[in-house]
Amino acid sequence: MTRWGLIVIFTASLIAAQEPVEIAGNWTGSLPRHVLPGDGISTTGSETRVVVSFSKSRHGELGGMIFNAQRAAASFAFTSVTLIGSSLSFTIKPPSGAPISFVGTISDDGNSIDGQFQGAPLKLERSGHAHSAKNPPPQKVDEPSAPEAVVPTAESSALLTRALEKLAGTTRRLLKYTCLETINRTYYIDPESKKISPNAMTQAPAESCDNKGFSKDAHLALEAEDRLRLEVAVSGGSEIHSWAAANRFDSRSIFQMVSTGPISTGAFGTWLVDIFENKGTQYKFVSRKKDGARDVFEYSFEVAKDVSHYAVRAGNDWMVTAYHGSFEVYSATAELARLIVETAQLPPETQMCRARSDTDYHYVLIGDGQYLVPRKSAFDTLSPNASETHSVTTFSACHEFTAESSLVLDDEASTGAAKAAPKVTGPLQPGLALTLALLAPIDTRSAAAGDAVSAKVTSAVRAPGSKEILIPAGAIAHGRILQMRHQYNTSQYVFSIRYDTLEQKGEVTPLAIELDRELKMEKAHEKSGLAKRGIEFTLPPPVATRESGGWFAVPAGIGGYVMPAGFESKWTTVAAAAK
Repeated sequence: MTRWGLIVIFTASLIAAQEPVEIAGNWTGSLPRHVLPGDGISTTGSETRVVVSFSKSRHGELGGMIFNAQRAAASFAFTSVTLIGSSLSFTIKPPSGAPISFVGTISDDGNSIDGQFQGAPLKLERSGHAHSAKNPPPQKVDEPSAPEAVVPTAESSALLTRALEKLAGTTRRLLKYTCLETINRTYYIDPESKKISPNAMTQAPAESCDNKGFSKDAHLALEAEDRLRLEVAVSGGSEIHSWAAANRFDSRSIFQMVSTGPISTGAFGTWLVDIFENKGTQYKFVSRKKDGARDVFEYSFEVAKDVSHYAVRAGNDWMVTAYHGSFEVYSATAELARLIVETAQLPPETQMCRARSDTDYHYVLIGDGQYLVPRKSAFDTLSPNASETHSVTTFSACHEFTAESSLVLDDEASTGAAKAAPKVTGPLQPGLALTLALLAPIDTRSAAAGDAVSAKVTSAVRAPGSKEILIPAGAIAHGRILQMRHQYNTSQYVFSIRYDTLEQKGEVTPLAIELDRELKMEKAHEKSGLAKRGIEFTLPPPVATRESGGWFAVPAGIGGYVMPAGFESKWTTVAAAAK
């Protein structure tokens, strides 16, 4: 054991002593003519002067490009860069032909790199002086280090102008379509956050955002996952939502509809308005690169707090924050391909350190027009206790509004519906017991909050002390799933269902019911005679109300759990909640 300990300590000492050189910046060298793809045009002499530009992102990832110093437009972004000690390699992928790699060694003083590029010798000399990890350069590492000549200023500026023109009028186009969004949310906790550090007296408090960034490794522990499904559209400059398959949009905001977990608006299109139709947004060209076979220009942007509409909830209030990010544009079409948005460090009142999003966009034919629609959006949050959430939203089933499917909010629809619906004598009296049998299975692996649920009344419900049938057998209760959560610490799926209407004899009656807490499930028996664990009925969470519906908790097996069609549960009518 002692020898293994010595080896580990010795290796760590060697690595620490190397003080890796910062290679970010510009390097120049010469290659034989025709070695760099495309350098035979407008190039004289037997050699081609090349510039290699290395950059480092704010997350520490290396990137860069190589280009002909006489023809800056003929540039090739690296598809990979590897730096181990003094050994350096990078690869480019020309439009035609096989990938080309450079492999070299950095000199001891860090000012030159000797290597081979496609079999030809290439010695690169640094423009400026080398800096070690202990003596970093004075400029910010996340600033693009490529020179203006990487892409001519006129070309990058012209493309930005074309892209902004293409995005102009986004607000008007957002009013013409709606999409279904499925949100998968994952919750992570930091196992170390509850441990007391030996340096606790000198370190920043655990419940602090100081020196905290999004995790780059797998040290976080998976706590839970949940899933939502909603319809989204834009009205009055804001995103509005309804639960999936609802026949009208909800008059409440999504933050009222979804009371727990991280939720964000903007990806559907309102970010595009606040960034690209905002005269206060500052833009800067970053780089030119390849996305497969397509040529992409990347730009950064900054939106100051005084011109921002990005607000984060802080208790019952909302706080506006500055934000920044980057976006990518296809050079051939000036179409937006990707948008990354990250907040500045948030105030303590928000109980969050940062939030960021990463959205992919594409144009989709909807009706007679082409619309810019998000394909997928990731949304991450970081809390002071180092816990994180990661949400992925996918957009599908986008369709255009027509005269028959105009935007209607639930309070407007209910007024109109009351005039057209059959006359109802009154709500069902409280205290009636009814048993409901599911009409379709619920698969916990794919079901989401917002999905519609229907169940059949198994036997007639009579008035107390009378033979009068108040609810006939076969009446259909309609509702939806309100929460669908996989809780890893208890190895359970926890979900809630709320029924709110009853369809009987062609009439629709409002329905207010609660799950019977006294129901005891009989345990199913295997052929061996051993009892299997059945369905559990749990009390609602402390913050839940009648609006939370009836809660179910089932074991989370390897293949998930499917509540079968015909599954029966007992409910009791209650007084309707006051509006």
